[in-house]
Amino acid sequence: MLSLISIVLMSARFVQVQTHRPVAAFRQAPAQTVTRPKAYTPKSATAHAAEQRRKKRPPIELGVLDQAALARYCVATTGPLTTALLQDGVWLCKPLLGAARKANLTAACRLTFDDDTAFAKQPGWRCLKAGAA
Repeated sequence: MLSLISIVLMSARFVQVQTHRPVAAFRQAPAQTVTRPKAYTPKSATAHAAEQRRKKRPPIELGVLDQAALARYCVATTGPLTTALLQDGVWLCKPLLGAARKANLTAACRLTFDDDTAFAKQPGWRCLKAGAA
């Protein structure tokens, strides 16, 4: 004989099985492309803008390389006990012990002004960067 508890459990299971219905599948509507109107630009304006982009700009002066800036470059590239000295119009990095070597002025400009596009121009040891377009 079945106990009352087992009858209740079986009927609950039967009800659970009977009430299970599949859920309808979710269907998304197909994506629609949205066309946006183009902004009006006169042809003369675009030709002028293209010409302005092609036009070469003068370089921008960042500053002058002085002995202190070159000394910082020499210390960064050669070692802590290094000085920068000017000899016959050429900047040299001279370590305390060892031979002097020619300083790379473009690298010194890039280090001093923190700009990867900077370059050195002589005379005057000026640091420049390409003009903005």
